Amino acid sequence: MTVGELVAITMYLGPLYQPLQRLSELNLVLANGIAALARIFDLMDQPARVKDHPNAMHIERARGAVEFRSVWFEYRPGKPVLEDINISVRPGQTIALVGQSGSGKSTITKLLLRFYDVTSGCILLDGIDIRNISLRSLRRQIGLVMQEPLLSGTIRENILYGNPAATERQLIEAARMANCLDFVLSLPNGFDTEVGERGCHLSARQRQRLTIARAFVKDPAILILDEATSSLDPESEHLVNQALRCLTAGRTTFVIAHRLATVVNADWIIVLEAGRVVEQGTHEQLLTKSRIFAKLISRQTEHTASTVVARQQQPLRSYRAVGS
Repeated sequence: MTVGELVAITMYLGPLYQPLQRLSELNLVLANGIAALARIFDLMDQPARVKDHPNAMHIERARGAVEFRSVWFEYRPGKPVLEDINISVRPGQTIALVGQSGSGKSTITKLLLRFYDVTSGCILLDGIDIRNISLRSLRRQIGLVMQEPLLSGTIRENILYGNPAATERQLIEAARMANCLDFVLSLPNGFDTEVGERGCHLSARQRQRLTIARAFVKDPAILILDEATSSLDPESEHLVNQALRCLTAGRTTFVIAHRLATVVNADWIIVLEAGRVVEQGTHEQLLTKSRIFAKLISRQTEHTASTVVARQQQPLRSYRAVGS
């Protein structure tokens, strides 16, 4: 055998073994896929816990009056998460829910959306128990702006997700009201630009404004803002807050916020602790009379001040390290 023949045979062995290696890996991929599909189908086969009442009514447009009447709720039997919650909200009023993590703020909004049904008590929308309203029409009345936007597909698809029947004019108007029309039109494909998985092609500010545009095009009677600006820098937060002020005008709004500075303009503030309403009132009333709310304000102010001082000292430390 010559050297050339030896080299040729050696080079032929690579393309020969590569398909065999891929076939051996296929068994592992197939096994993982079957296991994943089994878990997906198990989840899809789970019976729905929340169902429409046989005589559930359909509502076209709610006024936005919401009442939690002696609401108790537990994820696990015997371990209540919410205890005797009584909240009354007038149409167009802005209610802020504040408290430490785990106090029950997000659970209240989940119950309003009927992701779960209350254990006891009832939630009323315009005087009607929400269990007597069809799920589709109930959730049509509620818009949700979350801390982490869920985006995929094109900008057009993401905005129209709130109302697929919206016209092109309504789409553009929603983008304008959400302060995102300028950056959308500056993109090469405009509204047909792909945002990437979870909106990875956009900045945090752009993603948040798209979810606000989605809420605009839906035009809900009730709005839920779940930490909508907590992940933004101050400049981005200012722009997003401008859009949110337009969005909340004339709508019943529930604001969940850890940054207590964002709830200053709320009509009514409800302080939760361990699943109970412990204090409520306006911002001025709570500052003067509230013990828990004042403590939350004090802790957050101290944390903000220490963060600013640390950032200011960081360049100085780095300079000293370089100088030494």
